[in-house]
Amino acid sequence: MRKQTISITASMLLFTGLYGAQNNPQKLENIVITTKSASEAIDTAGSYTIISKEDIKEMNVNTIADILEVQTGITTGVNASSQQGRSAINLRGMDSKHSLILIDGRRISASDALIGMSDFAYSWVPINAIEKIEIVKGPMSSLYGSSAIGGVINIITKKPTENFFGEIDAKYGFSSADGGNEQDYSFNVGGKITNSLSATFSGQMINIELIKNGNDALAKREGRDVKNGILNLWYDIDNTSQISISSMRGNEIRDNLKFDEYYDINRAHDSIEYEKYFDDIKMNLKYYMTSLDAHSDDTSLLYTHKMDDKVANAEFAISKFSNNYIVLGAEMRSEEYKKIYDTSTVNNFKDKIDYTSFYLQDEISIADDFILTLGGRYDKHENFGAELSPKAYLVYKFDEYNRIKGGYGHGFNAPALTQSSDNYVFINPVLPPLTLKFIGNSELKPESSDSFEVGYEHNKDSNIFKTTFFYTKIKDLITYELISTTPKLPFGVTQTRQYENVDKATIFGFEAEYERKNLLSNLDLSLGYNFLDTQDDTTKKDLIFRPKHKANLKLSSKLPFDINTVLRVNYIGEQYTGVEDVDGFFTTGISFSKEVMRGFSVIAGVDNLFDKQLGEEYDFAIKNRVIYTRLNYKF
Repeated sequence: MRKQTISITASMLLFTGLYGAQNNPQKLENIVITTKSASEAIDTAGSYTIISKEDIKEMNVNTIADILEVQTGITTGVNASSQQGRSAINLRGMDSKHSLILIDGRRISASDALIGMSDFAYSWVPINAIEKIEIVKGPMSSLYGSSAIGGVINIITKKPTENFFGEIDAKYGFSSADGGNEQDYSFNVGGKITNSLSATFSGQMINIELIKNGNDALAKREGRDVKNGILNLWYDIDNTSQISISSMRGNEIRDNLKFDEYYDINRAHDSIEYEKYFDDIKMNLKYYMTSLDAHSDDTSLLYTHKMDDKVANAEFAISKFSNNYIVLGAEMRSEEYKKIYDTSTVNNFKDKIDYTSFYLQDEISIADDFILTLGGRYDKHENFGAELSPKAYLVYKFDEYNRIKGGYGHGFNAPALTQSSDNYVFINPVLPPLTLKFIGNSELKPESSDSFEVGYEHNKDSNIFKTTFFYTKIKDLITYELISTTPKLPFGVTQTRQYENVDKATIFGFEAEYERKNLLSNLDLSLGYNFLDTQDDTTKKDLIFRPKHKANLKLSSKLPFDINTVLRVNYIGEQYTGVEDVDGFFTTGISFSKEVMRGFSVIAGVDNLFDKQLGEEYDFAIKNRVIYTRLNYKF
């Protein structure tokens, strides 16, 4: 740890530049930090969703994926070869690898592109450490570069307050399945330690039993044993400058019935950040390191995935000019991947790629009615060369409460290290006599998208209506092609497949969100709907596991005796599996909570109230009915 800290500090001192940081913390609830905008949320260019800590508390969930899958514009699909209850989060019909996940604006290891069936990105942060989650839908490569082709999910953690605060939470859930019981214990404390030093510390332990699947050798849903912790420190040097340090650690064991440690996943994330205010400029420098180590005891795998990312970022925000808010930044990033086999070194793989990036965004106020946002990012990748990602959005202020928005954005996703290296070879003996061999390709180009959208937003007295039409053309999607079939002695064949840019796709969609406080006396309503029309331009068929319709309903009310109740109904519509269309389905959840004494609350509820289960035609499973109770104490 000492060597790590020295490395961070030394790299930070060596890296010079400017970082335009997050907006004033006093406006945290009124802005979308992820878009690096000086405007309030209603004037933000593009489409966004903000999930508050109060919203999260109502959901009674265990992971980030549970929070995201009920949001408008997000569908739950499957990763390549997904199984045992794993699912992927797709923004506006894009693959999960096309959604960049950030923690306080810092990217984490993109395991989805490198590890089949991985959904490891949704368990980094203890749930009770989250202040809010911002989802920005549509390409965000103009600010964040690779992997932001479908959008950005930014998990923003809690900051200290003047007064010391704390929270302890315990949950137990009983499943209707053969297994599936849940336990979740967490704590969160923070506040000022001295006049200059503040801290927050959060931890979470989750245990979810696997769900057995009749007489099958593998679990219907994996068991999980998760431990996560995060420590954040802030030191105020003076009234205009601050230094902050963050450290996250986590371990997760996946049990699939056949192997107790089907995956043993270790996560780490360390960062240091310096912030300085001048008269018209806010400067910030940051350096962070992320690592993910996933080992499998599966006898057909028996290898370890190791991912290490290092990022140095500098950016400054300039508000000197009355009608312009300018963000200018530079970033250096290295991404390293190793695949290490337990029993042999023959197929071990190691590669590293460096990125250098520059980006600029100008938010221009035109008269009193228009806000024009122009931006672009230049990324230099040592393998595939340079990529320019422009963006142009216009917001029209119809009046104080209504906005019309529209714009264009280009997004891109760099090939994974395994895909873009000629040295990568993966041999998979599927079933005798067939053996599959996959090889990389250094000639790959980035996947890219061009998106257009137009929308309308109304926001008055916490009553909100938002609607957006969008159109996306995707090209150079990466898949693999069969390049040779050779005999394998003494019998059998080996099929060799190489990664290639071949696929193109078109996505058209519509989203609508409506929130109404006091729809009736003491009743709040939240309603969301999205429509997707997708097409693989090569086969002329729908993209798989992209439901055409999705809807979510939330009703919140206060019953007699000050009991708060929340009813949630989610609908996933018909979708194409690659073989046939399968019907849509509903799931329902309800919860009740009451503060029985100051700071101490009791919560009870049911997830998947009617115990809805999917048929064998689906490649993924939803969890059975879970009845749970929670105890929560705040001080």
